[in-house]
Amino acid sequence: MMDLARCSWPMSRAGEAMKQLAARAGLRPERRELPDAPGMLAARDREAAKTWIRSLAAGLDVQAEPSVSTYGALPAILESGPVLLQFRMGEELRVLAVNGRECLTPALDIVPAPAREIRSAVAGRLEESLAEGIGRILDGAGIKGKARERVFGAMLEERLKSAPVAEVWALSLSPSAGILAQLRQAGAAKQLAIFLTASAVEYTLWIVAWILAGRWAIAGRFDMGWLMAWGLVLLTIAPVHTLAAWNQAKLAIHSSWVMMRMLLEGSFRMNPEAVRGQGAGQLLGRVLDTEALHTLALTGGLTGLVALVQLAVAAALLAFAAEAPLIAILLSLWMALTVLLGWTYYRRRREWTATRVDLTSDTSERMIGHRTRIAQQASDQWHSGEDELLAAYVERSKGMDRMAVIFAGLLPKAWLIAGVAAMAHGVVAGSLSAPYIAAQLGAILLAHNSLRALGTALGGLSGAAISLERVKELLAASRTVETPGDPAIAVSLAAPAPHASARPLLAMRDVSYRYPQRASDAVARATIAIGQRDCVLVEGASGSGKSTWASVLSGFRTPQSGLLFLRGIDRKTLGGREWRRRVASAPQFHENYTLSGSLAFNLLLGRQWPPEESDLKEAEQICRELGLGPLIDAMPAGLMQMVGETGWQLSNGEKSRVYLARTLLQRADLVVLDETFAALDPETAQAAMDCVLKRAPSLVAIAHA
Repeated sequence: MMDLARCSWPMSRAGEAMKQLAARAGLRPERRELPDAPGMLAARDREAAKTWIRSLAAGLDVQAEPSVSTYGALPAILESGPVLLQFRMGEELRVLAVNGRECLTPALDIVPAPAREIRSAVAGRLEESLAEGIGRILDGAGIKGKARERVFGAMLEERLKSAPVAEVWALSLSPSAGILAQLRQAGAAKQLAIFLTASAVEYTLWIVAWILAGRWAIAGRFDMGWLMAWGLVLLTIAPVHTLAAWNQAKLAIHSSWVMMRMLLEGSFRMNPEAVRGQGAGQLLGRVLDTEALHTLALTGGLTGLVALVQLAVAAALLAFAAEAPLIAILLSLWMALTVLLGWTYYRRRREWTATRVDLTSDTSERMIGHRTRIAQQASDQWHSGEDELLAAYVERSKGMDRMAVIFAGLLPKAWLIAGVAAMAHGVVAGSLSAPYIAAQLGAILLAHNSLRALGTALGGLSGAAISLERVKELLAASRTVETPGDPAIAVSLAAPAPHASARPLLAMRDVSYRYPQRASDAVARATIAIGQRDCVLVEGASGSGKSTWASVLSGFRTPQSGLLFLRGIDRKTLGGREWRRRVASAPQFHENYTLSGSLAFNLLLGRQWPPEESDLKEAEQICRELGLGPLIDAMPAGLMQMVGETGWQLSNGEKSRVYLARTLLQRADLVVLDETFAALDPETAQAAMDCVLKRAPSLVAIAHA
């Protein structure tokens, strides 16, 4: 049995454990001094421990994903990569630093740590509670020896597989490290090297097989020994091809995962003002480019690399093995010409893409505003400009297609003619023996196939490069690192705040915010102090800046000037992420979303997932207080019913109350509601207001004047 006392770290040293584990796993943690742990971590305060670990990960620039692991899932989680496992030992919270099948001890020793041993160590009480009963069953069945051990383990697994046993923090490389670092961490470099080597070996074996077959065809001589050699070459090609295909598939999966993760992170971290001025058509085009980027880049990149390796092998064989240096030089010139024409194709495709995006954006905007256009626009102007855009699109399509036919179709065929013509003199003069004729002809034919593949790859890479230009803002946003706050301060704020205090809960001093390319401030020198248990009503005319002020207050926008304090701690010291956890906001209806998932998932986004039983009970209680009881009762799966576009459809009033419940369930110090009650009837709005006043520690409500 694993010695937990020796191998585990006290919660006060969780930062050191995370830093050492991340460094050994190649996650490149930031080299910064770790703060001293607050005294409250010595107590059994799970929320403080979660805040501590989360803030430490942000400070070290390491991705840390928390989850509550069940007994059945724990071994797979531990073996999947570096994790911090949080558990209780007596009255103390401790962590294990596990990387695969090894454990890092506080003495910085590496000890073997099989996943099932770790599970038995942290879930020992659960196992002991069932051991006696299972033992009696096995005694009655007369099962003994090794069979008893296997059956005992299987029964224990079945009984406890859904029981939560520990909180696990899976560590991974931060998206700010960049795509190349992410690919290296995923093992893409090794897979790429194996793939290219196997492809080169396979290509060489095909040339050897061609030489052997050509020797018989041209010389008219059949030899059993050479036939066996030819058969062995073909048999060798099969496992080499399988190895190349296997690593290509793994590379494709890992590369796609990394690319989509970076794009998703970028979409989360991107400044909303960067996309606020874009229409639905432009956003649709960006989504399509995002989807196409990793496919085109990977397909074109791998095909192009293989084609270049094959062409290099063909040129080397022509120059040295087949004694045809002039044909090898000609092949090199043909490769350069293919790349040059590929660049021309890229420029034309870029122009075509710009026209296509304009056409798509225009069409999307016209479709979305079709009813408005019919009502407000003269009928003779409904289709103005459409023909011109379509004509430009068709013209650029023709030019791009012509260039594609030339460099991807005609150029490889022209090489075949030129290559055969270059070796014709030696064949006619009789200066070439049968093996050399076969070798040259085989290299020319294989180079023809490689040139075709290179043309296809350049087409794919052109599309990927163009897509990259359109989503580069997302990739750049994924690398932005928000200034982390002080973990010790974050933990101190995790403690319940006193109801009365001389210091205001939140203070805003001379805060100003201006939208990009605007002449005046949307929020100008705003100053306010909000105390514990305060309820503040902000009224104003439409367009007066109420929502902008609320987003600055909630931490979603960074002011150009002024100061923001929460419990006396300024926003920069606390960190933007921790600020947004402490100041919960329910934005206006059109800026809030119901995600495709269970109702419980939508309600508990501000907490851990999967939730505990107490979380679900609290969520249901708040929903019923908000008048959502009939909705929950009508749903077959209750809180676990799927909602959103692919599930149960919610009305606008129901969505508003779900957003309100989500905000209240975040356990924030301050709740900011921006016209949250606008979609509710007076009776429901009164019930919702009563619930908010009962549950919100402090409240800011925004409404029209």
